[in-house]
Amino acid sequence: MSSRLFARALVRCVRPTTVGITTVRSSPMINSAMRSFSAMPILLAKKGTPESTKNELLNILSDEVDFEAKQLKEKEWETLPDYLAASLQNCGFELVEDPLKDSVSLTSETDGVDVLVRFVPSDVHNAFNEQLEEDQNNEEFDEEFDPGDSGLPVRIYITKPSAGTVVIDATAQEGSIMIDQVSHFNDTKLALSELAEDEYTKRTSYWGPPFQDLDERLNEAFYKYIEELGINDELANFIVEYAQVKESRLYLQSLTNLKDFIAA
Repeated sequence: MSSRLFARALVRCVRPTTVGITTVRSSPMINSAMRSFSAMPILLAKKGTPESTKNELLNILSDEVDFEAKQLKEKEWETLPDYLAASLQNCGFELVEDPLKDSVSLTSETDGVDVLVRFVPSDVHNAFNEQLEEDQNNEEFDEEFDPGDSGLPVRIYITKPSAGTVVIDATAQEGSIMIDQVSHFNDTKLALSELAEDEYTKRTSYWGPPFQDLDERLNEAFYKYIEELGINDELANFIVEYAQVKESRLYLQSLTNLKDFIAA
């Protein structure tokens, strides 16, 4: 993943070059801050028939679909990799997702306590861009950057049938889960809801101080509590790595949808 991130980051310092009546469009490999692409630099005429323009776009999309599909197959990301499946099982969680949605849920049940972990795969982009901005400010760039270095936002829901739900905003980094904030909701339905109106209600509720401002003993006790529920370093690694897997699948599906639309 790091090589793809590095290649896409080059767009920040590369600009198209004008030659005669054509414009040299830089290779897609340097047109994105997240992944490499297959196409070579392409010369596009300023004028052309609608049909020729359509065919040109369709050919490029076809190349990219083939390239991304090949990458998924080579990395064995078409299905859940065995090592990630084993890791998830070790933590006692099950994967629940819609293959076409930019969201992932992990669920478990321990001694009558239901645990739900949600994250958004495309947040790998935000993690990379934040690290890239920091590197630029420091006038350096780490070619070996991994999304797990900056972390991915995660929301954890711990529910007891008669006691409501504790909601934990956290960050999954490679090898660790960092708690950012902890709050409790008596209304479990509200806590778990993803409806826009319910999100507003939750935002206007009191969430308490930042977790780092709490007593150190309380911090340590919370970490021990969630670790007993399977929210541990191994799960953090799963989240960081599977986010990359799912984002790559979604991107391939998006390219395929665009290709089918242009071809119609």
